[in-house]
Amino acid sequence: MIKFCVKLVQRWLPEPFIFAIILTLVAGCLAMPICQQTPLEVVEHWGDGVWNLLAFAM
Repeated sequence: MIKFCVKLVQRWLPEPFIFAIILTLVAGCLAMPICQQTPLEVVEHWGDGVWNLLAFAM
């Protein structure tokens, strides 16, 4: 039963990196109309936030 579950998850569940990319795109698309910002501004804020999280994590 465990082998079946492992095969099922390995075959059909995408990698966590795919989830991170999809959620990043969804958050960016939602941020533009909610915050009234251009795509370039959203990308700049995302980039600034990544480095702040890195400093926090380390």
